[in-house]
Amino acid sequence: MQSARARRIDSPRSLLVLIAAATGAAGPAFADVDFAARTGSGPIKAAHSGLCLTVPGGTTTNGAQIEQQTCTGSAAQTWQAKPFGNGLILVNQATGQCLDSMLSYNQGNPVIQWTCNASAQQTWAASPQGGGYGLKTAYSGQCADVFGAQTTSGAKLIQWNCSGSANQTFVPVASASTTGGGVAAGTATGTTLTATPTAANGWYAKEMFFFTRAAGGTIASQTTFLSYNFGTTPAGMNTPSGPFAVPAGATWGIGMRVWPNADKSRNGTPSLVYSDTNGQGVLTTSGDCAAGTRTDSWGDAGTKGSNIVYTLTCSAAAGTTAGIGTSPGTGGGTGTTAGTTAPGEPAPTTASILINRRSGNCLDAGNGALTQQICRDLASQNWTFVPTASGYQIKSATTGNCLAVQNADTANGAALVQQGCSTAANALFRLRKLDKWLEIVATHSGRCLSPSGGGDGRDSGRTLVQWDCDTADPQRWTVLGAEGRAPSSWTGVRTIGIVPVAGTVLPNGKLMFWAAEQRDNFSSGVNTWTTLYDPATDQASERNVTQTGSDMFCPGTNVLPDGRVLVTGGITAGFATVYNPATDTWSRVANMNITRGYNASTTLSNGDSFTYGGSWSGGAGGKDAEVWSSASNAWRVLRNVKGNDAADPSVPIYPGDTHYWLFAGPNGSVFHAGPSARMNWITTSGDGSLRSVGTRGSDRFAVNGTATMYDVGKIYKAGGAPAYTGVPAFDTTYTIDITAGPNGTPTVAEAAPMLFARTYMNSVLLPDGDIVTAGGQNVAAQFTDNLPVMMPEIWSPRTGKVRRLAPMAVPRNYHSIGMLLADGRVLFGGGGLCGGCGGANHPNFEILSPPYLFDASGNPASRPSITQMGSNVTLGGTFAVTTDRTVTSFSAVRLSSVTHSTNNDQRRVPLAIASTSGTTYQLAIPGERGTMLPGTWMLFAMDANGVPSVAKTIRIQ
Repeated sequence: MQSARARRIDSPRSLLVLIAAATGAAGPAFADVDFAARTGSGPIKAAHSGLCLTVPGGTTTNGAQIEQQTCTGSAAQTWQAKPFGNGLILVNQATGQCLDSMLSYNQGNPVIQWTCNASAQQTWAASPQGGGYGLKTAYSGQCADVFGAQTTSGAKLIQWNCSGSANQTFVPVASASTTGGGVAAGTATGTTLTATPTAANGWYAKEMFFFTRAAGGTIASQTTFLSYNFGTTPAGMNTPSGPFAVPAGATWGIGMRVWPNADKSRNGTPSLVYSDTNGQGVLTTSGDCAAGTRTDSWGDAGTKGSNIVYTLTCSAAAGTTAGIGTSPGTGGGTGTTAGTTAPGEPAPTTASILINRRSGNCLDAGNGALTQQICRDLASQNWTFVPTASGYQIKSATTGNCLAVQNADTANGAALVQQGCSTAANALFRLRKLDKWLEIVATHSGRCLSPSGGGDGRDSGRTLVQWDCDTADPQRWTVLGAEGRAPSSWTGVRTIGIVPVAGTVLPNGKLMFWAAEQRDNFSSGVNTWTTLYDPATDQASERNVTQTGSDMFCPGTNVLPDGRVLVTGGITAGFATVYNPATDTWSRVANMNITRGYNASTTLSNGDSFTYGGSWSGGAGGKDAEVWSSASNAWRVLRNVKGNDAADPSVPIYPGDTHYWLFAGPNGSVFHAGPSARMNWITTSGDGSLRSVGTRGSDRFAVNGTATMYDVGKIYKAGGAPAYTGVPAFDTTYTIDITAGPNGTPTVAEAAPMLFARTYMNSVLLPDGDIVTAGGQNVAAQFTDNLPVMMPEIWSPRTGKVRRLAPMAVPRNYHSIGMLLADGRVLFGGGGLCGGCGGANHPNFEILSPPYLFDASGNPASRPSITQMGSNVTLGGTFAVTTDRTVTSFSAVRLSSVTHSTNNDQRRVPLAIASTSGTTYQLAIPGERGTMLPGTWMLFAMDANGVPSVAKTIRIQ
């Protein structure tokens, strides 16, 4: 017998065009297979055996022979019928390939799958017989036949002279009735699933997720409930997951993503295993979920094992509605007039931007092309989703054209283009939920929208293609409509004489910036270039600080209780220097005992200063913690707080011990939140101590990310990267609740992901508790502006949501800064300090007006003002403040300093209103010094709309 490949023939192009419109790997289906109507999707069983026609293992190999197997309702058993000529074609939903009798007249020839190609051997006539249908191929006139009328699973499908026998009779199966042997189940009332992980181990990184299937066998929704990395106990162990709702009548299952990399990384595309895939071979199940509980054990290397073990519980959810887009809708849609309902997840009703998770770029229609470009909220990056009965038209705001797969091609790699809007299947798309993102699925092919270039397709300018849906990041999109955008604006770019690598806000409202021994570069020196800037007058004065003999580049920084700024280490690795804003002078204080650079510092509750880590300068390792007393001008080494103990073991000591996130707590304690995955509480009396308090959820080493204390004892961690340079950034965020104190255990929760993966960015705390994150790169690359993120975002702890802000003008990457000003605006500046580095030097800054400075119409908001304050602020007491109008809340934000994305003294404390008389308010000041650290704070009053006053400063002694 000739091979299947040898028997292929070319088909006329006219037929190919027709078949392209008729076929699809996973187009939406709204009924089970209807042979008479030549429509619908679902399993097909052999009448004599009750087993279903299956592509073995869901393989995409051309020539794979079809088998009968136990019916599970999997995609490999789901066939979509579509009319073609006088017959129909059957497209497998797992592979996108067509049922094919090969180019043969021989009895007994295999029936296989092959790339859909408009041939007679893929065209079948369905004739009623014996309670089902016979399937006759147009090429040979023979019928599909289960070999030998066998009733065992695995029996092959062949062609044979038509006889009308039971083994040549095929019956559509109601897709929602397949149960997958109890692995996937459809219910009339809906089901709620909960998984409690009890074991997670192994070499490979992996994730577990719930999923549901649509009627056509495609994945309708999925939600991850466990994420594992080697050597890290994942968050949620022995804790029930959040409930996963399965709509009434839907089929569900559990899936596993595995990155089978020898280096334990998550690089590349993960392998996918679904519990309802026949022959998957890695899952062992005991018990019955519906009867109470079930225990599942998964292997991660292609065989059975116990690398992941969890207990699964099911509960009925009566009255649950589908909500997964199986309703076909009723509106036709024309590109200008919306239909009523489109299948799949609902899209925003307003103009939207489409952000790719992997690249961080936006879908762009500029110049009539269709590419991904740096997100700048341009008109060419705005799209409208127009619903039709079969999917969404995705219409450009600038060209008026719609997204389409070129020439209705169904193959992997087919280009996405703009064309006139229509209801052709290749111009319609549906949105499918994938964890916290969406897949954009071409209706005609079932393939997913992705930048060209696969996993490395990050560059702006890349075209868009369709590709097999594999759940990888290039196919994950964030779709943001008007509700995902907050009003904001920027000043023009203000040029100064230096690249501001570090900066601090002073009690008088001015800003101090500094660079290195050169204005726009660094090597090694005994001086530092500085700039003092006054936002009130827009005046800047430059100074070369030489008298201290210190090159204050790459140091630790913290603001002292008296308003001075302490700068430790850097290029002159053992030095410590103080800036006094009252006298505008720099001076040396006692040298540290340990040389260091890239160290991090914070002010303690007793007013002393704590610094830790820093192997960038002064040799690698051994950067034990030290405490400086202003009263004695002396440093004390904490011999029990070893520098290496807080470093991340997944990387070398440099950069593992750099840019620590340190938060002062009560009684001189310090909480270490990262960048290592493991967190610690530190005490500073005597020789100190360090106590590990677990990992930051499923997070990894995340250097050059940010951590910000937005409320008392509550920290927001964002982004970063698993290495200092040359690796992709994270978009993951977490909240860390340390209110249990130094003797307790912090509570970690994953928060909404950032809109953009970022590293080298800055996060700035606002007086209302929101956090603005701006700048950074999609892939860490020092001293470049490669792959910049130009669109800031704002996270709200009240809503848990992230919104985009107006794009900035200048990339702010490595060596950039961000600071809150007393007037409530936010300054972002710097980046570079690399001499002739191809334009990546940025001796400038720009200032953002955040959303709270705008009214509902987008105009500048009327702001309250503080007109009078008491003179004494006492811990545990009250403090009188008078405003010009009624306000509803007050908060204090501590003055702080920043360099290398690290701002440890930045914190916010809401101040309760103890009593009110007119517009005079008695504010309750917390009594704990670990909450209200000694030093200067900005006091803001806010009205009912959250509009803040210009700050007044208060001093906590």
